[in-house]
Amino acid sequence: MDDAQFEIGRNVAERIAGRWGLNHDQIDVLLGNDIEKISYVLGIYKALRIIYPTEERANAWPAKPNRAFGGRSAVDLMLEGDLARVRRYLDGQCFDVPEEMESAAQAVRALRDDER
Repeated sequence: MDDAQFEIGRNVAERIAGRWGLNHDQIDVLLGNDIEKISYVLGIYKALRIIYPTEERANAWPAKPNRAFGGRSAVDLMLEGDLARVRRYLDGQCFDVPEEMESAAQAVRALRDDER
């Protein structure tokens, strides 16, 4: 990935995080200068758009308290750097994978990725 592609990904991820209600400082904490974090944000956004019928509902979800996160919001976890946990949870919701089966689901996805 070259610098221009990175900047495009970062800009898209910044707009998504802004729609989730994050301010500029929070966006910097969320994304840093890390392609992996940007990828997680894009994947989380995609999963939310699969789950929720409207963009408004999809964008509201990250800030809402969630029982799966001990009453904390996905934004809380993501700002602490736990984007992977949010992504795994949403992948489980998208594909109806129980959380205890997530590691098996990840293994299957990894195998599929290796075949490409």
